[in-house]
Amino acid sequence: MKTHLLFPLLLLLLLLTACGTIQPVTMSELPLFPGAEPMEKGQNESADTYAQLIEQSLTGGTLQGTVKVYRIPTDSRWEDIQAFYNTELAKDNWKESLSLSEETATVKTAGWSRGALNEEQALFLALSSDPISGEAFILVGLFSE
Repeated sequence: MKTHLLFPLLLLLLLLTACGTIQPVTMSELPLFPGAEPMEKGQNESADTYAQLIEQSLTGGTLQGTVKVYRIPTDSRWEDIQAFYNTELAKDNWKESLSLSEETATVKTAGWSRGALNEEQALFLALSSDPISGEAFILVGLFSE
């Protein structure tokens, strides 16, 4: 490649990077599924355990994050929860991350990401229920680089 083409390409790269820069969001700025109510630590042992496992597995190194737990209405369906977050997060440039999606008999998960380079954020969502009480809850984890 000729050196006189290098400068315009570098300038274009800088412009694209600058255009892709977005302000990180905080947990309080994220949409919340209708009817979801915060659960305090200690209210549900299963929810606490899941939250701790998620924080431990996704933080470390350059990732920083937090996980919140919410009680959801008993008639909530995973399809409705996921559709709500897909719709609401798309409004703020979040892209679904299929690598974070999984469905098992005990937990269903989904994830989204936004940003670029060292300003990326990831949102992790999980639906589960207490095996004893049957109380359903979602875990919302927000992680940033």
